[in-house]
Amino acid sequence: MNFALPRPLDFDADEQADIIEMVTSLYDDGITARTRMNDDHEMYEQMFRGNLPQRDGPWDGSANLHVQCPYWLVDTISVRTTSTIFNNVPLVSCHYDDPEDAEKARQSAQLVEWHMSQKRMDLRPTYHRLNKLRCIHGVSVGLMSYVTDSMKVRLEQDMPDAIPVTYKTNPDGTLAEDSDGNPIPQAPEPKVVDQEYYRGPVLTPLDFDDVVVPLGAMNLQPNRPSNPKGADWVILRQWERLSLMFKKAQQGRGGVAPYAFMFDDDAREDKSWWIGKQPSQDRRGSGRADNNRMNRNQNRNEGRTDNNNRTQNKINPEFEVLTWFGSYEVDGEEQEVVFFISPEPAVFLGGFILSDYFFRGKRPLPEWHYQTVGTRWYSMGIMEIVKYLSAELDTIHNMRLDVGFATNMPWFAYQASSGFDPDEMILKPNQGIPVDDVNAIRFQTHQNVTSFYYQEEQMLFTLIERVMGISDLFLGTNPRGGAAARHATGYVGAQQEGEARMAEIINQDVRTFAFIAELIYELELQYGPEYRTIRLEGEGRVPTETKMSRQDLIMQGDYDFTLGPNYGTYSQSQRQQQAEIVMGLKGTSQLMNQDPRRIWEAEHFYLTANGIHGADRFIGSSDSVPSSAPKTQEEENGMMDQYYFGPGIPAPVNPNDNDDEHMQQEWEYINSDVYKAMGSPNADAHMEHLKLHQQNKQQKQQMMMQQAQMNRRNGQADPMNRAQAQIGQLDPMMGNTQQQVATDQQVSMPQIPAPPM
Repeated sequence: MNFALPRPLDFDADEQADIIEMVTSLYDDGITARTRMNDDHEMYEQMFRGNLPQRDGPWDGSANLHVQCPYWLVDTISVRTTSTIFNNVPLVSCHYDDPEDAEKARQSAQLVEWHMSQKRMDLRPTYHRLNKLRCIHGVSVGLMSYVTDSMKVRLEQDMPDAIPVTYKTNPDGTLAEDSDGNPIPQAPEPKVVDQEYYRGPVLTPLDFDDVVVPLGAMNLQPNRPSNPKGADWVILRQWERLSLMFKKAQQGRGGVAPYAFMFDDDAREDKSWWIGKQPSQDRRGSGRADNNRMNRNQNRNEGRTDNNNRTQNKINPEFEVLTWFGSYEVDGEEQEVVFFISPEPAVFLGGFILSDYFFRGKRPLPEWHYQTVGTRWYSMGIMEIVKYLSAELDTIHNMRLDVGFATNMPWFAYQASSGFDPDEMILKPNQGIPVDDVNAIRFQTHQNVTSFYYQEEQMLFTLIERVMGISDLFLGTNPRGGAAARHATGYVGAQQEGEARMAEIINQDVRTFAFIAELIYELELQYGPEYRTIRLEGEGRVPTETKMSRQDLIMQGDYDFTLGPNYGTYSQSQRQQQAEIVMGLKGTSQLMNQDPRRIWEAEHFYLTANGIHGADRFIGSSDSVPSSAPKTQEEENGMMDQYYFGPGIPAPVNPNDNDDEHMQQEWEYINSDVYKAMGSPNADAHMEHLKLHQQNKQQKQQMMMQQAQMNRRNGQADPMNRAQAQIGQLDPMMGNTQQQVATDQQVSMPQIPAPPM
């Protein structure tokens, strides 16, 4: 199945003007409606940076400090939620409905994880930025897209074999000759080719200012009967350089230009037309709603301005571009579409039907929420939750410093002059107090009450920890009494409490990660190349390459991409605790040790839970481990002949095999004319298989002997007499021993011809 390239929607000039008016009006109204909200979120960024307004203290120069509690909380929670997602091994898994899609699901999960790697879209740092924005503002949004990027490369051409050949000439016009007097051929000019720089998915983080949603929406997906609380429309704002806009108009994604109508007017193909109509480069819309307060706030904190590169603005200015997702009438029918608009100058850049642009009809907008409130889209972030607690903590902390100065600095009185104005008297430590008669003043001893403020400060820390669901262990405080967090009982209790409080936030992040994985898979199907070669790390001792086609990825049934096998586990330490429990069970459970595949699963889980990639390097693949149902010797012979387990690697034996019967059938097969006619394939593996059966037989004998000794010590009947014929132990009637039987068998074994080179 090959997807057709998206077809841009064709509108006349009047309808393009109507679309521009509709989108810009909705955008301006949405910005105006959240003016007061912008004040709060501007303060949230100041809280994170620790740059708050000046405090009105009891005297000039009094304490004006900010306790970085908001920063601690954002850093603590964002780091742990990000590491919870990306510490999974493997990172992506795919669940399928059709049994025939098993191999396709495995390859698709590998491809999605490969796209997320550092050399491709480098998802983790972008994900963490969005996660941190979510913690500060309560909600954050990213934009998924699939890009095709290329660059020009000059390559030398080979000397042509055909005649005529041009030759080098001297400055005087004569032919240049080598030392033998032969003319020197002129090398052809290098050719310029387009080389693919990157082709794949990209996740772009959007700031709080960049997303405008209507009132009453609960998510950003289209408003449909299956999603009644979806957003009727969503507007994204981005600032793009003119050079990038030209590339999107010329190249685009997968051969389709998003800005297909950017050059609808011939005059727009000249960059001078755009440079002459550039908007104000300080990112202020002329005559429109101001939506750049967050940007200016960051500039103030960084000490810079947007209009500091006038030369760059003259040759490559910035333009505000609006991306509108919503319902619009196309050919007499309401359909979900995506439009690209330039408000200033007013230009309709392009538009597509959403299902034509993204074939599953999804808006490629992954969203992160912290604490949802009712059915509203805007959620509560850490800053909003601790706003008043942080202000109280700063007040108590500064008062403690002020009281400390007041009680430790000297206060004194002196006789005032005749022209003294009482209104000019200043009260602060180390400042004199003018009076008429110094003997009429009696000073009370100042009591040091800073311990009260210290206790209040510690109580506030405890309250913040309870409200946010974190523990002393995360903030670095080490309590000394009771079940302290550093004790085993206190640690487990604090860990379980933190996991319970963060469970819903983690589950929401897992759903967002699964949405990103599905978008990567679907974009690769629609815009990816026909054949793709991916490089896998950790699947063996050296990196391997896997080649797959688009048909290898298309699944017949429904599918669901999720996080790796550790889904729902909050911390790496808990996964390690689970692995230790499994390994302890492996050493004591008879049921687990009866099946080698169960042992393999336990060891594989232990390695992956500790973050070790490529566990197969140490314990082999699961296919090489026998299942609980034993195979016949004929099946094992066929698998070894086909090198199923590898050259010289034998088929594994099952503890329930009849070793004597299997060895007899193995000897008959390798001495048969059929096996010799095939050239005795994989003879070393067959010999090793015989050794495995011999070792398995000896292990059974040792177990029987140990059991017999235990029975004799316990006074039970000795089962050895009943088992002598089976285990080959000493038989008084035959006068033979196990070692002699084994020796006789080895002597009677025929010689196996060497395998052909």
